Amino acid sequence: MPRERGKRMEGNLQQRLLYVREQLPALAKKNHNEEVSYDFVKIDDIYKYLTPAMNRAGVLMDVVEEQATRHDEAGNPVFVCRLPETPFWIYEADLKVVWKNADDPSDEEAVVLHAIGTNEMPDKAKGSAWTYCLKYYFFSKFAINQGAEDPDMNPAVHREEKKGMERDFRGTRDSQGKQETGERIVPAGHSEEKKPTEILTVEDARSMMCSIGINKGRTMGEIADGPDGRSRMEWFAYSYRGKDSGYRIAAGMILEAMDENERDVA
Repeated sequence: MPRERGKRMEGNLQQRLLYVREQLPALAKKNHNEEVSYDFVKIDDIYKYLTPAMNRAGVLMDVVEEQATRHDEAGNPVFVCRLPETPFWIYEADLKVVWKNADDPSDEEAVVLHAIGTNEMPDKAKGSAWTYCLKYYFFSKFAINQGAEDPDMNPAVHREEKKGMERDFRGTRDSQGKQETGERIVPAGHSEEKKPTEILTVEDARSMMCSIGINKGRTMGEIADGPDGRSRMEWFAYSYRGKDSGYRIAAGMILEAMDENERDVA
């Protein structure tokens, strides 16, 4: 383990990173926004403890490279583009993050992270992608305890999900306080009593009917097979923040099936 040298620690980079991890407390999820029904940890909650711990350990971190993963017909890099037939913009890129020992810059560690995010504003799509990418990387890198019970381990959560499926979804309020129409999705050929967690097969996921936005009236399979289908599934799986977890479950299963098909072809 690193030792103190004045106000800074001594040791190699890995020892210093271990010290940083030991300094980070459990970060309880909070309800930061009344417009959403779930609690979450903001990246600022992490930086509140991560930054001073890094300072004490003498550790530096920088995003040193932003590599586009999409290109136009001429081969030019494209970081942000409009998702066809939707009001959303998507940002996607590989970010190279480098950690350094402040007392020995040659002692470093580099990692490449894939960032993807959507928003109705193109500049905010990038901000969303970077924020989520770094936040969940920090969760994994430093094994941060989010201090919350896993909903899958709480039977009461499943009872509430069933009640929510049996009654009309009340919707959310917009920025002016007006009630918006709640939207729901129902697997084609099934009753509304079916819970999202009962999507057991890829066929179930593909047959799920979407009833929001421009994709209303189409199954998830039809959306996935359409233009930019993978990007739309990634949005449902990673960026959708509504109350119905069916979108995330179905999209995740479809993405896994896509990956398996690509591996089989390769």
